[in-house]
Amino acid sequence: MLLDSAGVHGINPLEGGAPPYYGVIAGRVAAWGNTVSMEKIGRSLKVLVVDDEPLIAMGISDMLEDLGHEAASACSGREALDLLAAAKFDLMITDQTMPDMTGADLAREVMKQTPGLTVFLSTGHSEIEDEAARHLPRLNKPYALPDLAALIAAKFGES
Repeated sequence: MLLDSAGVHGINPLEGGAPPYYGVIAGRVAAWGNTVSMEKIGRSLKVLVVDDEPLIAMGISDMLEDLGHEAASACSGREALDLLAAAKFDLMITDQTMPDMTGADLAREVMKQTPGLTVFLSTGHSEIEDEAARHLPRLNKPYALPDLAALIAAKFGES
């Protein structure tokens, strides 16, 4: 599954729905001949996905579930703040460009309310103008399952 702001690419439901470039086999993600180990983090994460485009949020949630994580989604910054007030999450992946509040603004607010929460910024833009958001781990759209798996393993992996 390859995601960008135009939606999910690489899946043709008329041809069986399986993307040609990745597969999850026995807890490992195989992509283009490479393998990313899912055992690196040693646990399942609870992840909040925030994107104003429901198809994108669903695609990211599906990838997270393929990796063995639990995913919830919000379609706005306000909805994300409400979910974060009601439940505990290990990770939030937020789109940068949303109508009600940017991902950087959401991250700043979330880090005040939940200081230990890890935030990844997902964006199709090469430059982030918000100085505070530049230090956040980034997923540059379009990205695929191995990119997501590698960033999660880098941040949550056992040393």
